[in-house]
Amino acid sequence: MANKHPLSDHPKTESWLAKLLPERLLPEWVTTYDTARLPADIIAGLVVGILVIPQSLGYAVLAGLPPVYGIYASIVPVLVYAWVGSSNVQAIGAVAITAIMTASSLHGLAIEGSVQYIMLASLLALMMGSILWLAGKLRLGWIMQFISRGVSAG
Repeated sequence: MANKHPLSDHPKTESWLAKLLPERLLPEWVTTYDTARLPADIIAGLVVGILVIPQSLGYAVLAGLPPVYGIYASIVPVLVYAWVGSSNVQAIGAVAITAIMTASSLHGLAIEGSVQYIMLASLLALMMGSILWLAGKLRLGWIMQFISRGVSAG
């Protein structure tokens, strides 16, 4: 008999782990995608890509990072959301206030554009992404009812 962890059959452990892991390997939209929309989706993707390039370059400069990191910040979130997201109308990507807050958070910790600054900005992004992911998994959205509309919507 193989050694088995004593909690491996425990229902609470299984449901806790199941909540943290993705349900399926492929995103849901892959199985339900209408291929007749593919040409229009490609054109829309190209148009949005052309518009996002200068915007993302500017956001990188606002954050104190080399411009190429703005391109990364525009591509990676979209690819991740395409895999784990569920809305087809959600806008994903960098915004000006996040770039400004990144620069102000890292001000004084490193020289803008240096390798250390880039590493700190990457760490900040990973930490915030992890916190937001955990808040989503713990269903903490109800906390937003205590934050004024002006603060949450801008």
